[in-house]
Amino acid sequence: PAPTPAPTVTLVSGDPATITGESQLVLDSATVTVAPGSGSVTATLVEAAEGEEAKVQLAVSSGTTVDLPLSAMGANQKVQLQAVSASSVAASSPPPSGYTTASEAVAIALTPPLKVNMSFVLQSLVAGRRNGGFHRVHWLDKKENEWKPLCSEHVKNDSTRMLTAPVTIDVQEDEGFNPSSGCASAVTPCDGSGGTLLVFELDEEVSCDSGGGGLSGGAIAGIVIGTLAGLGLFGAGGFFAWKKMQGNDDRAALYQSTSPSLAAALGETPKPPGAPEAAV
Repeated sequence: PAPTPAPTVTLVSGDPATITGESQLVLDSATVTVAPGSGSVTATLVEAAEGEEAKVQLAVSSGTTVDLPLSAMGANQKVQLQAVSASSVAASSPPPSGYTTASEAVAIALTPPLKVNMSFVLQSLVAGRRNGGFHRVHWLDKKENEWKPLCSEHVKNDSTRMLTAPVTIDVQEDEGFNPSSGCASAVTPCDGSGGTLLVFELDEEVSCDSGGGGLSGGAIAGIVIGTLAGLGLFGAGGFFAWKKMQGNDDRAALYQSTSPSLAAALGETPKPPGAPEAAV
């Protein structure tokens, strides 16, 4: 028998729709299939405002939102989105030392990949940690079971306790983001149902390279110290080379000042430095 088509939901601007189970959002220019897994998703059509474009905003129960820009969506966009417990994820994929979970996690898969803005609700300050810590969204490399920083511009709203950052296509297409097989043994699920993201509070900010990885402040300090040490050795080598050349010049001057009197004492005609020897 033919599969039962997903129910359709027509979005009206400003009128949120709660979705449970896979559904199709009907828009003027596209159809968006939303699969919220075992949870629910609230979808809202947001009209274009000054400096912003029209979008569909999806929100999960933890308060995390995903903004889908209408202008960039294909005719048949699919979004798998569901809230995930940060504590359960951190139990199987522990964060690095000095990292503390600062939001609930979310699993997301976009087909085809689409650059989207995601906003996370920051949890209250963890007891014992200093105020004003660094926050950064991280994604889980499921093949390496390693948390990697999201290397895009982050905006934190202190009044709403929201942290917003774009999730780029490069991250979504990384082989470790949402694999359907080949995950590290501790990672579940490994079925292509979505890549995992959450916010960590850090002791120090990370510096990202173009590939999406990050360097800690300590690593950067080590690079700076190593560079300065190399420059110091180079400078010392140049100084000794200069001293050697200066010594050669001093010996040449001494020869020029003493060679006429020495040649006269030996009954020879003095030759200027560099003159060819007479043929024998």
